[in-house]
Formats: sequence, C-alpha cells, structure tokens
Amino acid sequence: ASLVGSEMCIRDRSWTAKVSNGKGLRIWNRTKTRAIRKVPNGKKVEVMFVKGKYAKVRYRGTVGYMKSAYLK
Repeated sequence: ASLVGSEMCIRDRSWTAKVSNGKGLRIWNRTKTRAIRKVPNGKKVEVMFVKGKYAKVRYRGTVGYMKSAYLK
C-alpha cells in the first residue's frame, strides 16, 4: 500500500472490511448511477482499492463501488 496525494493505492492486495452504517450500503455500478446490490450492516466485503470517497468492493460475487467512509 502506498499513499499518493489524498488517494490510497493498493497493488496486488485486497482486504476485508465491515459495513458500518445502520441501514446497510448499496454497491453501485462503475458510473455510480445504478445500485446493483445491497450489503446489510455488519457484513464483510472484500475491498479491492480505495480512491477518493469510494472503494471498489466485492460482495458475494458482485463487484462495484461504495462509499469508503462506512467501511471499518
């Protein structure tokens, strides 16, 4: 992992994080215009990388984006 400006760049590595939002979070498509899956509060997702306010995640085979502020 390396910090470049205000973005965190992860190479060849992913990690798990727990969704920490009372209502759960939605996984969005690449353009963040359509929710493609909901992740219940407290469930773990695989975080592939974080860029700005969003993280690219995988949850039960679905890959998309969610706000990184709610991942712990």
